[in-house]
Amino acid sequence: MSDTILQETIKLLSGDLEIDRQYFPVVEEETEAWVQLRKLVAEKILYLMENDVEQLKYILYRLDINELKVKTVLSKSPFGEAADGIAELILKREMEKAQTRQQYGSGKGNWLDV
Repeated sequence: MSDTILQETIKLLSGDLEIDRQYFPVVEEETEAWVQLRKLVAEKILYLMENDVEQLKYILYRLDINELKVKTVLSKSPFGEAADGIAELILKREMEKAQTRQQYGSGKGNWLDV
């Protein structure tokens, strides 16, 4: 995974999960950055699971997280571990969006330009 995709994923998560960018990892090792990022997102998800389930549902809907996958994670994991599983789903989806933006946002014009 490229640093550009990591940075774009952080940008998306910052806005979508309303997490201040100062809390996101700043490390040289990319693998470690993803581990820390997953932990940060899982903490936010756990907080929402405990305090604001409706907001969590809204975020999952807005991010277009597959409902069946979320239900599977919730049914197969203990409460705290479910937050990790949902965080993983969110990270994968946001990373997909970042990759798409990188692929089609190369400065070659607007996609509506035919």
